[in-house]
Amino acid sequence: MRYQVIALDWDGTLVNSLDHIIASMRSAFAAVQRDYPGDTAVRECIGLGMQDVLTRLLGEPEPQDLDPLFQAYRDAFMARPSRSEDMFPGVMKTLNHLRNSGYQLSVVTGKSRAGLDRALDELGLAGYFASLHCADQVAPKPRPDMLLELMKTLDVPASSILMVGDTTFDLEMAHRAGVASIGVAYGAHSVEDLVKWPALALLERFEHLLDHV
Repeated sequence: MRYQVIALDWDGTLVNSLDHIIASMRSAFAAVQRDYPGDTAVRECIGLGMQDVLTRLLGEPEPQDLDPLFQAYRDAFMARPSRSEDMFPGVMKTLNHLRNSGYQLSVVTGKSRAGLDRALDELGLAGYFASLHCADQVAPKPRPDMLLELMKTLDVPASSILMVGDTTFDLEMAHRAGVASIGVAYGAHSVEDLVKWPALALLERFEHLLDHV
């Protein structure tokens, strides 16, 4: 077995939630009566922790501007439950194959822990993952802290981990942590941006991950 742990991003890698994220952010800006920076700007921020997302979108925000916008976004996003059809094609089959083959699976995400726990419960995936690493619990992507925390939690070296994600933030985080990575080409960031980082491969479909483990 080449790797012991497969570390997985959530939004844009396992779950096709990008349109919902964008719509929720559009709704949040309207709710607090702020000018919406546009879908492209939001898409480019997907994968970061929420404070970093809002800071980028607002430019030079005052601290008191962040909480109302975050709450409005959270309310809009959580109004819609996760559904099994939100999973990208082949994800469940691939997760089952990896787990049955002895790999430990982890989630490394820009989501909050509360949001991830809810999604896992709604999708029936709570028992699939050996560890969960969220942006409101440790320094978020592209900083390496979530992967460093994973190494401590599961007591594994960097060389035993493969990170899979759809954004440059995933690939940069892996690079900074000394972890091998694979990008997926169907998520938030373009192939042109993903290839700037030294990933082992870019996958057109999630189940193609099985060709690399």
